[in-house]
Amino acid sequence: MGLFGDLAEGGLNLEAVELGIMDRLPGLEPFFQRSFPRAQTQSCQKHAKASACRRVRKQERELFSKDLNAIFYAPTQSAARTAFFALKQQWGRLFPSAVQVIEKDLDSLLTFFQFDPTYWTMLRTTNPSERLNKEFKRRANTMEVTEEKSQLIAV
Repeated sequence: MGLFGDLAEGGLNLEAVELGIMDRLPGLEPFFQRSFPRAQTQSCQKHAKASACRRVRKQERELFSKDLNAIFYAPTQSAARTAFFALKQQWGRLFPSAVQVIEKDLDSLLTFFQFDPTYWTMLRTTNPSERLNKEFKRRANTMEVTEEKSQLIAV
């Protein structure tokens, strides 16, 4: 809540936020929804896929993963839902917990369909944001080390 409050204090219009993409960290979504009342949430498909695939035998993961891709990369939301029902029929009895991972968050995994298709690639997962944050951290750490070294040399 503190982070979201800091964003508001920094000038972010909380009413203007339309979407939060998250990887289902416990407690994050309720805080997000309280802070951004008009926003929707999109579950990270990459995290959901990894979680579901861990529940499938190794020799069948590739086929299961392809069936998940049929959902996540469908051209329309209705095609994605049709692909999910096909996945459930195909894998539900063999790997019920894997299918349940997707089923319980299906609506949130498909929120991106409500936005311009130009942005779908970026809206499906938190990975682009995570990559950007990792790069910020890498560069900030390099700068800190350089400053420490320069102080040691100056002494």
